[in-house]
Amino acid sequence: MLLTPGGAIGLLEEAYLLCDRIGDRAWKSRMLNTLGWCYGEIGSVEQARDYNQRAAALARTIGDPEILANADINLASNHLALGAVERAVDVLEPIAAALARPGDPWMRWRYELHVHEMRGQIELARGAPDAALAAAEIELQGAQHHRVVKVEARALTLRAAALLALERRDEAEASLAASVALAERIGHLRGAWHAHGLLAEVARRAGRTAVAAAHTEHAHAAAERAAASLADADLRRRLIASALGDAA
Repeated sequence: MLLTPGGAIGLLEEAYLLCDRIGDRAWKSRMLNTLGWCYGEIGSVEQARDYNQRAAALARTIGDPEILANADINLASNHLALGAVERAVDVLEPIAAALARPGDPWMRWRYELHVHEMRGQIELARGAPDAALAAAEIELQGAQHHRVVKVEARALTLRAAALLALERRDEAEASLAASVALAERIGHLRGAWHAHGLLAEVARRAGRTAVAAAHTEHAHAAAERAAASLADADLRRRLIASALGDAA
């Protein structure tokens, strides 16, 4: 199944309007949170941040820790994408602290995987690839245990980014090949273009220019397929620009 951002956003907006009309605040918050995640995935970070802030505010009023955790993880991702690394840390740390305490809140295991992903991304931004690699390995083990293929592909890409920063190119390439295979199997276009973009970087560092060009072409093709699903021209532009950054 091909996962397109345009189709997802359309369905989520319809669901949000339905929740708003019938007064279902819990699912309204979930729709806002998921819309925030979608807009973040396509590179519209300021728009994503607005949705995530609204989702978090509503989650606080109804006291739902799972929705709040997911909204704040998304917000941390938005802050990181905008270059505010320490602000991302400030948002993420309370969730990590809560996870360290005993208990088993609803869907804790799932948002814990997202915390490890964000921690790894933050450590990469801080120039600490060893710490990023450790976070990626925990995320990968959890994703495989729970059989969450999309998260497994994401963890493999994070793992590869850390390995590449450590100049462990062969290991990075193997991890990325596995990530691409999973992303293409489930039709996760963003996962495919991100992994292909890093594979292009691995090839460039090894002087394999033709291989690098091929991976860049694959990354662009995946991004174009995703962008074609968006009716809004500005969103298409933002998605392509985001993908070009990943594949630069």
